[in-house]
Amino acid sequence: MSVRWFLAGILLQILIIATLPVAPRIPFACYRFLGKGECFLFFNLLVFAFILAAVFYAVRARRFYLIFLLALSSLCLFAYPMLPTERFHFAEYMMLGFIYRRAFKKGYFFPVLFVFMGSVFDEYVQLLLPNRFFDVKDIFWNLVGGLVGIWLKGL
Repeated sequence: MSVRWFLAGILLQILIIATLPVAPRIPFACYRFLGKGECFLFFNLLVFAFILAAVFYAVRARRFYLIFLLALSSLCLFAYPMLPTERFHFAEYMMLGFIYRRAFKKGYFFPVLFVFMGSVFDEYVQLLLPNRFFDVKDIFWNLVGGLVGIWLKGL
């Protein structure tokens, strides 16, 4: 286990929890800065560029099965109508999964466990905050984001 990467994962989890009270305001700040349509376009272009780069990597490395997995994860992001904060959480937990996978070099159990526990704790804290609520769907999408990050580290 890499203690440095584990601590980085814990710090990212603390940052995610610390931003919960202000997280719903982030999309509105983006809307005021760029405009609503431009915010969605900007985020979708970033995701598309990342997926395109991953497809090029998969073709170059002759790992053609990865193209199917990338298409499936793209479908999760684009086909399901998510709010901007849900997509942001997806990206946060994708980074968290990547970091925990670096921390635990062997096996997938502990990275998945820490991403899941972090997601459940995240939703529990939201239950305690005013104007926020506990949602099992958010746990699912956070876990999917974490799994994508774990999977990307395993490439």
